Amino acid sequence: MTFTVINSVFRYAVKKQYVRENPCLRCDDLPPVEMKTGEDLSFFNEDQAKRFMNDALTMEYEITFGERHRKNKKTGEEYTIKGYKVKKKVDLMWQVYFTMAIHTTMRRGEMCALTWDDIDFDKGIISITKALAMTKADGQYIKDPKTKAGIRDIYIPASLITLLKQWKKEQR
Repeated sequence: MTFTVINSVFRYAVKKQYVRENPCLRCDDLPPVEMKTGEDLSFFNEDQAKRFMNDALTMEYEITFGERHRKNKKTGEEYTIKGYKVKKKVDLMWQVYFTMAIHTTMRRGEMCALTWDDIDFDKGIISITKALAMTKADGQYIKDPKTKAGIRDIYIPASLITLLKQWKKEQR
């Protein structure tokens, strides 16, 4: 990553004739990046996943706003807004996102590309047929899943179906 940024800066500097050559072109090839295996990755165990879903996703928290002084733009009169507290809870969108991630092991791009047509509420199935990807040049776009095996149907538990139905209702 660092090499790519530096190389890009020097390419620009050569183009603008700030420097004569890009010193990155004299660098040896970097060693290939090793992919992590299952042993190198860490996941929630079953107990941690249950605690996360029961505690973190249903947690209520409080945001405190301190006293502030303002001036009326029209009259120039100064006034004070008293401090206050707001009780919040985790947005339903995030409850759905993380519950789906834990129950389905879908990739982030697959989850972000889902539409309501991909979910069969009666059978409790999500059909994975696409994924969201992003490039600097094109921005976000929909593409095929990473592999052919990525096109699949996933059975989901009733608790996730309930959350999805709530979220669909909230979106309307």
